[in-house]
Order: sequence, then structure tokens, then C-alpha cells
Amino acid sequence: MPSSWKGRSVKKQMIFSSLMVCALQANASASDCADAGMRLNDMAGKDQQIRQEWYALEQNSKGTSVEKEALQKRWKVIDGENLKQVKNIIAACGWPGTAKDSHSAWLLVQLCR
Repeated sequence: MPSSWKGRSVKKQMIFSSLMVCALQANASASDCADAGMRLNDMAGKDQQIRQEWYALEQNSKGTSVEKEALQKRWKVIDGENLKQVKNIIAACGWPGTAKDSHSAWLLVQLCR
């Protein structure tokens, strides 16, 4: 126990410790929210990339069903991860404030299967 805590009650020490934990969590949330737009835009880019890959594969007459199934599996994983992350971002930070970030969030939410 730090010497500065001598003479303090256990209850006060617990309250102080709880407040410190809350302060650290709030600071972590604030830093997570600071880069939320960047994460949303990155996810939206990956979402659009997999959709473009699908379109190209559909246009390719030599595309096999094995290739299509593999791409669909990747797509499903990406959609699932994106939806989970978007939900977490919105729960922690609220709806994005900039037009670009908001567009990315909407794109991700509406396109996730």
C-alpha cells in the first residue's frame, strides 16, 4: 500500500480505485472514438473491394464454383466483422459526425447480410 494511503479507510481506497478505473476507461473510449472515422472508412473500402471482386468473378466466364464459394465465405466473414465493429463504434461513440464517416457507416450497415 502506498504510504500516502496510510490512515485512509478501505472504503475510500476502493472508491478512489474505482474512479481511477473509470477515468482510464473513459480515456480509452475517447481515443477509440478519435480514430473511429478512419476505421469506418477502412472497413468500407474493404467492403467495396470484396464486392468488386465478386462482380469481376461473375463477369469472368472462367470463374469456377469453387472460386465463387471461397469468395462468398470471405465476404461473409468480412460482413460479420464489419457489422460487429460498426455496432461497437456506434455504441461507444454515437453516429459519425462527418459526411464521409457517416456515409461509410451507412454503407456498412445497409450492405451487411
